[in-house]
Amino acid sequence: MDGAIAAGKILLMYSDFSNYVVTQRVGSSVELIPHLFGAAGRRPTGQRGLYMWARYGADSINDAAFRMLVA
Repeated sequence: MDGAIAAGKILLMYSDFSNYVVTQRVGSSVELIPHLFGAAGRRPTGQRGLYMWARYGADSINDAAFRMLVA
């Protein structure tokens, strides 16, 4: 697909998105950031922050359900 887009060919992609699955791993993690710094002077702003992250994944379970037409 990247080659068709890079070549500037006209393309159409159609699919059955019931064959595409997005999942989230159970749970997430939170980390305390004790000192936040400003963007301009890189000095402490007197604030605290939280950094939270979670894991997601996505993939097609049936690749034959996705088609691309190139003109």
